[in-house]
Amino acid sequence: MPCTRRTAAMFRIAFRVACFAPVALLARDPLPAPEIPAPLGVNIHFTRGAPGEVDLLAATGFRIVRMDFTWGGVERQVGTYDFSAYDRLVADMDARGVRILFILDYGHPVHTKGNGPATDAERAAFVAFARAGARHFKGRKILWEVWNEPNIPQFWKPAPDVEAYAKLAVAVARAVKEEDPEALVLAPATSTIDLRFLEGCFRRGLLESIDVVTIHPYRGAGPETMERELVELRALMARCGGRLLPIANGEWGYSAVNVPLQTQADYLARQALFGLSMGFAFNIWYDWRDDGLDPKEPEHHFGSVYRDLAPKPASIAMKALAETLAGFAFVTRLPIAQGDAVALLFARGAEERVAAWSTGGERAIAIPVGRATIVSRDGARTEVADCRELAVTSAPIYVIPRERSEALAFERVLAPCERWLAARAGEPLAAAFVLRNPFERTLRLRVRTDLDDAAPRDVVLAAGAEERFEVPCAVRDRARQVQEVRVRVHTEDGKLRAAATAHIVVRNALRVRILPPERGALPVEIAVADRSPFKGEISAREGGRRTGRNETDGSGARADRRVSLALPEGHDTTIVRIPAPPASGAGDGGAFTGEPRRWRVEVSDERGATVLETAARFVRAFAFAAEPEKPVADLRLIMDDGDRNVPLAATLEGCAGRDGGPGARLRYEFGDGWRFLPIAPAGGAAIEGEPARMHVWIHGDGSGDYLRCRFVDATGQTFQPDGGRVDFKGWKLVEFPLRGNFGFWGGAKDGIIHYPIRWNAVLLVDSAARTRHKGEIIIGEAALVHDDERG
Repeated sequence: MPCTRRTAAMFRIAFRVACFAPVALLARDPLPAPEIPAPLGVNIHFTRGAPGEVDLLAATGFRIVRMDFTWGGVERQVGTYDFSAYDRLVADMDARGVRILFILDYGHPVHTKGNGPATDAERAAFVAFARAGARHFKGRKILWEVWNEPNIPQFWKPAPDVEAYAKLAVAVARAVKEEDPEALVLAPATSTIDLRFLEGCFRRGLLESIDVVTIHPYRGAGPETMERELVELRALMARCGGRLLPIANGEWGYSAVNVPLQTQADYLARQALFGLSMGFAFNIWYDWRDDGLDPKEPEHHFGSVYRDLAPKPASIAMKALAETLAGFAFVTRLPIAQGDAVALLFARGAEERVAAWSTGGERAIAIPVGRATIVSRDGARTEVADCRELAVTSAPIYVIPRERSEALAFERVLAPCERWLAARAGEPLAAAFVLRNPFERTLRLRVRTDLDDAAPRDVVLAAGAEERFEVPCAVRDRARQVQEVRVRVHTEDGKLRAAATAHIVVRNALRVRILPPERGALPVEIAVADRSPFKGEISAREGGRRTGRNETDGSGARADRRVSLALPEGHDTTIVRIPAPPASGAGDGGAFTGEPRRWRVEVSDERGATVLETAARFVRAFAFAAEPEKPVADLRLIMDDGDRNVPLAATLEGCAGRDGGPGARLRYEFGDGWRFLPIAPAGGAAIEGEPARMHVWIHGDGSGDYLRCRFVDATGQTFQPDGGRVDFKGWKLVEFPLRGNFGFWGGAKDGIIHYPIRWNAVLLVDSAARTRHKGEIIIGEAALVHDDERG
C-alpha cells in the first residue's frame, strides 16, 4: 500500500459534535457556496443587457457572470478611471443575486500600445488601474481575475511571456488585497490546462499570491476527459512547493458549429455536474448568448441562448439542472459497474438526488432506489417503479426518489475533510475524515482503512451526530506522485456500505521517463518533483523481445548498467544516458530495428534501497529508405490537402540523418494564407497496440512552423496531436502525445480513441506565420513508446 501506519492506533479521534453541519466552508468564506446554483456561472459581453436579458439570465439558473473589466475602457484618459458602466452592471446583478467575476485585462492604447505589460512602468500603470477598481468595488464580493488567457498571443500581445505575466499577477494580487482584504484574486486563466505555462507561473510565486487557480479546459471531447489533467494540475501545484489552491473553471464551452445543438446541451450540464464532482470551486460556461449569425463561424455559436435571446437546448438543460438540484450540494460519485457511466450523488438536508449519464452509448445502470421521478435533461418528468435497471445516455437525467433510499443516504456517512493533501515521502501525515449520521436513529458502524494490518474500529454514532477522525500514515512510495488513503465503513449487519478517499500528492516523488534508445546509450529523463536533492544510482536492463504477456522470448536479459545520480537542489529535469550495447541486427549500433525493444529502469537511493522501477517498450513508428538526393519512396507528400488557393511547393529527398541513421530532407514553401503539408506512409499504416507517445528526431531550421501528426481510429475518427513548433535549430527529439486532449474530427466524433489505430500522416508541417516563407527540416528515426510505469 502507498501509506504505512505511523502509530499503533489506526484512528485518532479529533472531536465529536452533536449537530449535523458541513465542515468544508464557513459562512464568511468568500467562495461561492457549494449548493446549486451558486457555483454555476456564464460569460457575458455586456454592461447593459437588452430589455429583460438580465432577468432571463438569472431565471436560467446562472449565479455568476464573468465579464471583461478592460483597462482601456476604464482609463480612457490617463490617470482618470470611469467605472460608471460597471456600476450599472454590478447593481443589476446584485439585485438578482448574481455574483460578478471581473477580468482585469488587456493592453492599453497609451501605456502599452495594446500589448501585455512588460516593463516596470507598464506594470505599475496596470496595477494602479487594478487598485482603483478594487477600491471602488470594495465589499461587493467581486471575484478579481488577472487577465484572460495570457498563454496565447491572441490575448497577450505580441507573444506570451510567462515571466512578464507572473510579475504582473503577483503585483496585482498584492494591490487588490491591500485595497480590499476580503477580495478573492484568481489567475492565470489559461487557455486549456497549459501545464508548461502554469508551472512557469507557479515557480514565480503565483500560488503564494492568489486564492484560486482558474483554467479554461477547452477540448473537443466530452467534459469527463479533463479528469487526468486536473490530477496533473494538482500534482504540479504540490511539486512547485505551493499550496493546493482551489481550482475553478473560469471559461469553457462548446460551439454548436462543432457539435450538434443537443450535444452542446448535454455538455453544458455534464460540464457543470462533473466539474463540481472534480472539486471545481465554481464552473463558468462560455457563452451566455450567441455572438453572431454566421452559420459557419464557431465563435458565433457558443451561446446558451440564440442571438435574439430565444432559448437553445443548452439553456433549457441549464434551467432543468438548476431547478432540479436547487439547494443541493455534491456529495460523492457513486460506484457504478459500467466504466463509461457516471452517477453523482447530491444532497439537501434529508434529501438525496442523483445525476447520471453515459459517456458512451446507452447503458443500463443500477441506482439503489425504488420508485422515483426521472427528470430529463430538458426538464420532462416521468415516473418509474424501480431504478435498479435504469437506462442512461449522453443526456444527463436526474433521479428523485419518491421514498428515501437508505443505501443512497448511507453514502453520505463518510467523507474526507480534505479530498486533496500534499506531503513529502517519509514525513508523517494525518488524513482527516468525518463520519456523519444523516438518519433519525443511532448507527453502529465498523470503520477500517486499506492500510496494511490496520485493525477496524467500531463506532456508535447518534442520530444527527458527526465525528471527525484522523488516519495517521507516512507515504513511502516515491514512484507515484498521487496516492490514496481509502477508508471504508459499513453497518454492524453489513447491509449498508460506503467508502471515501483522500488523495495525497507526493511533493518529492521521483519522475522518471525512458526515452527511445540512442546508439550506445539509453537516455532516461529523471527529476524530483519538487526539485529537492537526490543521490543514488540508476540502472537499466534490456529484456528479450516481448511477446504477448511474456517478459522475454527466452533469450534472457543483458546485465545491468549503472550510473550514479547526484541531483542538486533546484535541478531541472536531467537526461541520464546509461551505456547500452546495440540491439541485435541493428548494424552500427542502430537504435531502431524492426523488432520491439523493451527496457527496464530501476532507481535506488544512496542506501541502495530501490525507490522506483519502470519500463517501456519501443517500436519503430515508421521506416523509410533514404538514398542521398533521391526521392523518398516510403513516404509521400500530400499536396492537395487544405486550401488549394494557397500556393504550396515541396520536395522530400534522402540525406544523412542523425548519427549515421537515415534521413529525409523536407524543403517546402508556403504562400500567403493558411496551408499545411501532411506526410503519409506509402506502405502499411497500421499502428501496433496503444502507444502513449511518438518521438521523432527532427533537424530544425527555426522557422516557427508547427509540427503535428495524424492518426485514424477504428471508427474513422481522425486525431491530430501537436509536437510543438520548429523554434529550434539542429537536432531535437520531438515528442507527439498519442493520448490526451487534442483535435479530432469525423468517425465517432467523441474524442475517445477506439483502437486499433493507423497513420493518416506520420508528420504534418503547419504554417504558423500564414505568410509566404520557406522552410527546411530533416526527418530522422522515429519510435512509438509503450509505457509501463510499474515495470
